This record gives sequence, structure tokens and C-alpha cells, in this order.
Amino acid sequence: MGDGTTYRKSLSIPKASLLAVICFMIGFVTRGNLGDLSSTKMMMATTQKDVDGEDPSPGALRNAQVIEIDDDDDSVHKDDDLGEKGVKNLGGGVTEEEEEEKLNSEDSNALDKVGSLGDEYLTELKFQLLSTSPRSVMYRNFASDADCDAIAEAARSRLHKSGLALKGGETLETTKNIRTSSGTFLTSKGEQSGALKRVEEKMARATHIPATHGEAYNILRYEIGQKYDSHYDMFDPSQYGPQKSQRVASFLLYLTTPDEGGETVFPLEGENGLNRLRGIDYTSCEAGLKVKPRKGDALLFWSVHPNNTFDRSSLHGGCPVVSGTKFVATKWIHDNRWTI
Repeated sequence: MGDGTTYRKSLSIPKASLLAVICFMIGFVTRGNLGDLSSTKMMMATTQKDVDGEDPSPGALRNAQVIEIDDDDDSVHKDDDLGEKGVKNLGGGVTEEEEEEKLNSEDSNALDKVGSLGDEYLTELKFQLLSTSPRSVMYRNFASDADCDAIAEAARSRLHKSGLALKGGETLETTKNIRTSSGTFLTSKGEQSGALKRVEEKMARATHIPATHGEAYNILRYEIGQKYDSHYDMFDPSQYGPQKSQRVASFLLYLTTPDEGGETVFPLEGENGLNRLRGIDYTSCEAGLKVKPRKGDALLFWSVHPNNTFDRSSLHGGCPVVSGTKFVATKWIHDNRWTI
């Protein structure tokens, strides 16, 4: 071959026929793959005109293909690899329907098993941390306006002058100006509309304490000039003697929004708040944290530290109402079951 001579070898007819068949088969397979690839490109790259009505680019036109859908055919394919309109999902993505089914499936979104007193659903409560000394939280829009109105109306005809638990040496005469509101006690069973029952059940979820640990609701009305000087809800054993059941937290649901005044004040709030205890004016609303009452909002604060010891920073009072009327439903929560 190195001498420049050209050699030509002839093919027999059988060999030529076999070669032609092989070439035909290769071309058929290659064309099929290119067709699938072209369809895939069409599905993944819709022209701009399809999206926003603008003229597509020349490149998009070259890749564009037309899909004809029979509008008279009401059948919808349900195959795993088909979309809602019968177009094959070649990209391997997940349709919206498949994603929703996955989110709703028990395997992917199953809640934990609960006991006989638990909930089979999730509860969302929006709150604002007001302070850690004392521990206090505000739950915004805790109750509806309708429920607030129903509770206030149920108590209105039963109101009488609010009383006090007297300490050693105190008398009704010497304490008559400390608490000037009107009030009554009301249980969820005694309120016919069911509003108190709804609030009570929601309160148990917020506090993680069963409703059976709470006293009856003390529904209070403060009119112009009426107030409640700073005090503790917990009964200090050093002043009231041993307690079989102790108040550990207070839950206040504001039933109305007074025009002015009526704030709940914590005069000793803050890291060094106890320094203000010496020589404190229990009638003043000038120092500390003041919480404005708003209809439907609920205030939760604790009278004890996490180790269940008395938190003296929980001293609080009701500032005088300047304009309007303040209605509030107070629930005192105990460290064990409370029997009425």
C-alpha cells in the first residue's frame, strides 16, 4: 500500500444489503430519540409569546411545537406521569396536585399521638412577651367581640361592690378605697351563650394548665374614677397564713376598651424593680410597666418564679378609668385542682 497503488474491494450483493439494513435501523433509533428530545425541549422552554404575549425570539420559534388538545374530550388522564390536561410530565417534576396530596398525607404531615386529654390538631396563638420580671404575656385578639359582649352582658345584672381578702389588722373601713370597682363571679356553666366556655378552653391551651385549676371568673366593671391599688394575687403565707391551694397565675381578658385610663400597671417590673418596693406608693400609676386594655386582648402573668416561689415583682394594680368603661374577666389559676 505504500507504493501509491489504489486498491478497491467490491462488495457482494448480500453484504451490501446487510449494511443498508443496519444503517436504516441506526437512523430510525436516532430519529426517535431526537423526537423525544425535541418534545422535552418544547415542554421545558415555552415561548415568550405563550407567557406574556410578546414576540418570541428566533431561537424560541425554532424550538416551538404545537400541541393540539381536543376541547370536546372531557376525559382527564390520571396516570402518574401525566399532568391534569393529559400532557406528559417529562421533566420529572411534581405537580401542584401531587404536592398538595403529599402535604395532606398522614405519612408526611402526621401529628403526634395524643392522650385522652390532648388535641388532635394544631393551635396557633399570637402573643407578645411583655416582661420576664414578672413573667407576663399579651395574647392579641384572644376572644371575639361577640364573646366579649356576651360575657359582659351576662354579668351586668349581677354586679355588686368588689370585696377584698383582708390581712391581719385590716378592716372593711380601712380598705374601702383600695378597690372601688363592681364585680361578680361567673362560671362557664353559668354563662348561657358558651362564650366563657370557649375562652376557658382556649385559656387552658395558652397556660398549659387544665381549666379545673382555675377559680370562677371574676367579672369586673370599672367606671370613671374607679381603680384597684397595687396588690398581689398570690396569698403571701407570711401575711395570710398557710394555703392549701395557691394562686400561681392570673389571666385577664379585657371585655371593653375604655377611652382613657384603666391600664394594668406593674410598678416593680424590670431587672432592678424590687428596689422600688421600699417606700412604694401603692396608689400610683407612674412607675413600671403599664398595659393598655383593649377589647379581646388577654393578659397572662405569673405570681411565682419557675421554681414556684413567690415573685414579688408581680405586684400589680388597675389604674383609674379617666373616660369610658372598663370591663375585664379575671381568672385566678391555682397550683392544683380548684373546687368551687
